[in-house]
Amino acid sequence: MSWKDRWSHYERPARPARARLTPAARDALLEVLRRSVEKSPVLAGLHVEVTAARGFFHFSRPHPGDERPFEIARAVPLAEDATLMLEARSSRATYYFVAKGKPATIVRALATDTAGTFHGLGDIERRARKTKAGLAREKLRRSATGFAYSVDSERASVQEILFHHFGLPLHVVAEPGDWYAYKRAPQIVAHSAERVLVTFSATSFAGSSFGGTCLYARRDGEWGAYKVRPSAGATIAEAEAWLVKRKWLGWG
Repeated sequence: MSWKDRWSHYERPARPARARLTPAARDALLEVLRRSVEKSPVLAGLHVEVTAARGFFHFSRPHPGDERPFEIARAVPLAEDATLMLEARSSRATYYFVAKGKPATIVRALATDTAGTFHGLGDIERRARKTKAGLAREKLRRSATGFAYSVDSERASVQEILFHHFGLPLHVVAEPGDWYAYKRAPQIVAHSAERVLVTFSATSFAGSSFGGTCLYARRDGEWGAYKVRPSAGATIAEAEAWLVKRKWLGWG
């Protein structure tokens, strides 16, 4: 059976009907969403904004070097049960379902994302909610499997290590955003006081692996994320030398 025959019977599910809100109801819901975002350590730390336009609620955040904030998600008010549907934007500029529920539910889904659908900083959000300490930096110690929190020995993810141990700002930890969106898993392979070399890898359905290397570097007092060509990123020194030749213009 050919691929075309196999999927010829498939019908795309109908989208739920969108609720038509009055201006008053729209503004009230917008305020609830904004308050929920402000309560999230990660979303507030990323300066996520919520706006209403053309019947949707759009979540966006600024990006260094860009004049306008870019959209990371949108919420659709549903007519059937007065809930919201959270959607993410695909690389083809279409939207797909992520979560459904009340404002607090979809904002939590947005804030706790660990897959890279929106930002990949969900472990930092989860830890902040657990400790109730917001984005206060915590001490980490080396463990048999990497790094762990000194206070309770809980293992830390790569994003938590970059944020708490090395002191990278949230918006830098969230980079490279496109690699996270493609579900490439990060692994720290080398580090120094102001340099952290991380490999990103993923496996295709066919079983082949692909990925890339990113050097997080502190230059002139500011951290940045720089993609490095895989063949030039075996060590920190090699990655930095390659970037210097390109005047710190990342790969790709």
